[in-house]
Amino acid sequence: MAVKQGDGNAPREADQRRACAKRRKNAAPDSLLSGNQAATAGAGMGNHAHVSAHCPLFALTLPALGSCTSWEDLPGMHRIGTLKRERDVMESMTLPPLRALEECRGNPLILYVAPLEKMCVRVLYECLRTLGKQERLDVVLATNGGTITTAHQVARLLREYAHHLTILVPYHALSAGTLLCLSADELVLGPMSALGPIDAHIGAAGFPPPDAPTLISAQDVRAFREMAEQWFGVVREEDRLQILALVAQRIFPTSLSAFYRSDQLTRQIANELLAYQLPDVDTSIRQHIVDRLAGGYFAHDYVISRHEARSLGLRVRFASQQEEALLWEVLQASRPSPCDSPTHLEGETTGVIASSSFSARLLPRWVDVPAARHKTVREGESTERTLEVHWDMEGKGDGDGL
Repeated sequence: MAVKQGDGNAPREADQRRACAKRRKNAAPDSLLSGNQAATAGAGMGNHAHVSAHCPLFALTLPALGSCTSWEDLPGMHRIGTLKRERDVMESMTLPPLRALEECRGNPLILYVAPLEKMCVRVLYECLRTLGKQERLDVVLATNGGTITTAHQVARLLREYAHHLTILVPYHALSAGTLLCLSADELVLGPMSALGPIDAHIGAAGFPPPDAPTLISAQDVRAFREMAEQWFGVVREEDRLQILALVAQRIFPTSLSAFYRSDQLTRQIANELLAYQLPDVDTSIRQHIVDRLAGGYFAHDYVISRHEARSLGLRVRFASQQEEALLWEVLQASRPSPCDSPTHLEGETTGVIASSSFSARLLPRWVDVPAARHKTVREGESTERTLEVHWDMEGKGDGDGL
């Protein structure tokens, strides 16, 4: 997500520089920065310095560093202590119910509350390495989805480390999250658990027209012909060819083939993963489940309840009262705190991957990028602030930022 920030920061930064210069004039000549810190901060970066060695939580961009006499003078430095406290609070809230659920179930447990995106795979791998290979592994999953290929990669990674995999869903495991659920030997679902259709979506390159959606499902393209036949009685072959020509005028032909390929890829992966859950079931039954998930619902945000998931043929067990209570407690403890304004987003946890011996948080941070994205930032050129996310990992005392 890109957020533009105008020139409203310039007066505040100018005031900060004047205040720092005044304190420097009245202060002792010795700098409060250590030699290494001063060298890192002032290494020929013009008006901006990049500090990373002493800031494990995020790389901080600091304007006019040389005019400040104390770390407290540096804009944003007060956030480091705040972020550390927020991480401690998050862990103190998340780990106790996580350990309680682990004791209740009697299996090692991983909490995955994050999108299924490429940047999350390495973090999950680090978490799995701390646990080692297990006969039985539980994963508490809460996600609104992600990419098909990442769900596939995560599923294969989990199966590398677990002979028997159980996925517990306290709330949402939608879209690619449902695709990942197919790889589990068993699903444990509560009354609030929600799975969803797995139809593939493709986004437009660049900015779509104002009247066009940002994402289009492969099923939307397929439904156009069905709509023409059922609503308007278009049944003649020449009329169908005209419909195809009309669609090709609106969507580039190779984009149409991309819809077809993504739909085929989704069904291929779903069949592969479902074989973990239903290895002894006839392939026609597995294909029926895949067809239903990939093309049997009229909206991508349709909610598949635990009862419907079981009737569909998935191996679903309803959570016990104790499991239900602990799952909900884990979910509530791992949810991000609401922000008062966009400027307070930095440091707010937006995702968690954790076990009893590992924790990692997905954090947003503001970075300055050139207004013209193909250029590098040069002194005097305009920049805009963009919100990016990164992982802050800490496992058994060793921190690492990604």
